[in-house]
Amino acid sequence: MKPLSKPFTLSALSAALALTLTAAPSWGAEKAWANSADTPSLQTALPALSELPSPTLPQIAAVDQILTETPALQEAQALQQAAAQNGAVLRAGTNEFTGQAQVQQRRIESLPDSGRYNEWQLLINRQLRLPSQAQADGRMAEALQTSA
Repeated sequence: MKPLSKPFTLSALSAALALTLTAAPSWGAEKAWANSADTPSLQTALPALSELPSPTLPQIAAVDQILTETPALQEAQALQQAAAQNGAVLRAGTNEFTGQAQVQQRRIESLPDSGRYNEWQLLINRQLRLPSQAQADGRMAEALQTSA
């Protein structure tokens, strides 16, 4: 939108002022205009302040109850809780201990060691989490919580 030029603004103000002054009664004729029977006075045209309805606000408990029952608010709260949980998972990391067990049978048919042999392996692993990965996960967790 273009800003208005100063001459246009001044001419608009002067026109509005001229219309206001021409619509108002002259200074000497105020009493005659106010007392005329055809024109209502300001006191009779507007109702008294005591006659106007007073605005009322609902009770705080009622507002709280209505807001807690609103589906949109419940959805927003659930999204915030989910973001907080996802952030906690990111901060904790997924580098947990994992276990593996393998069992296999070996069958040897050559003579000195012929027979069946059972072999097994048991593995316990844990991945390492580098400090830069932990910092990146922390920043992601904060971003999740602020976006929710």
